[in-house]
Amino acid sequence: MVDENQEETEMRLFPVEEKPVKGKKIARRNARKSAYEKVLPGEIEELFAFWRETLSKKALLSDERRPILAWGIVNYGMEKCKMAIRGCAVSDWHMGRNPNNVRYDSIELIFRDSGKVEWFLEKYRSSLPGQDAGGDPF
Repeated sequence: MVDENQEETEMRLFPVEEKPVKGKKIARRNARKSAYEKVLPGEIEELFAFWRETLSKKALLSDERRPILAWGIVNYGMEKCKMAIRGCAVSDWHMGRNPNNVRYDSIELIFRDSGKVEWFLEKYRSSLPGQDAGGDPF
């Protein structure tokens, strides 16, 4: 039989560590929600249609994707968002020419954060004629 006081003492000696709330994910979700209120619905549909056409996708525009696209439009503008999508399209790795033969071209990946968007922008810029992959083409 276990003594209740012993259980209480053991709990104080060995506290259960609670996992911290994922701060980045919450901040990202809040930023996307506020961005969603700042764009016109037609802009989201336009960018989604461009993504589908450019990457030959048959996906649907879900409620989860709308704020992600809105965040991209608010922070980068429509043209740079399209350039980032094109950057993904010119990346051999992201188009499935990798050891796993898996395409990594989701909206969630391209617009995950500023670092990803800027990486894809640079990939697109470096793919333009007369640009080398190592330098800033602009």
